[in-house]
This record gives sequence, structure tokens and C-alpha cells, in this order.
Amino acid sequence: MVANIESMIWDRAIDPDWAELSPDVARAILQISFKKADVDRMNELAAMAREDRLSDEDREELESYNRIGHLLAMLHSRARRAMDNRQGR
Repeated sequence: MVANIESMIWDRAIDPDWAELSPDVARAILQISFKKADVDRMNELAAMAREDRLSDEDREELESYNRIGHLLAMLHSRARRAMDNRQGR
């Protein structure tokens, strides 16, 4: 529930007219991603979750990765739309 509320807040926060975002800035946003060590850790936590072996601390860490992943997906979506809008002009 918290992640859903956070997603809605972030969605409103990054709602300004991203059509005006420069291609360079949009490309820079699209370069933001998780490092290999983080992807490995997320996969490890996901495997532990499937096996119902997460500690409270592990669960919090996995939820944090999920929230950050959702935010990153929203930013990438907005950047792609900004680039699409610029190309459509």
C-alpha cells in the first residue's frame, strides 16, 4: 500500500510538461539503472522470498528495491514519451 501511495505521489511530482525535456536530458535519465551488484541482490532476495526465507530486514530491503524500481520505471517512461513527442513534432 505504501509503495502504491509513493508511486502516485511521485507520478504527480514528475508530471510537469516533460514534452519540453531536452533529448540530452531524456537520454541521461534513460541511462539511470541498477548496477549488476544490485540486480544480483534483487534476484537473491526474490529467490529468498519465493522460499519464504526473508527476514524482516531482507523484506524491507526488497520493498525498497521495488519502490526505487517503480520510480525508475516512471522516470524512464516520462523520458521516452518526451523523446517521442519531440520526434513527432
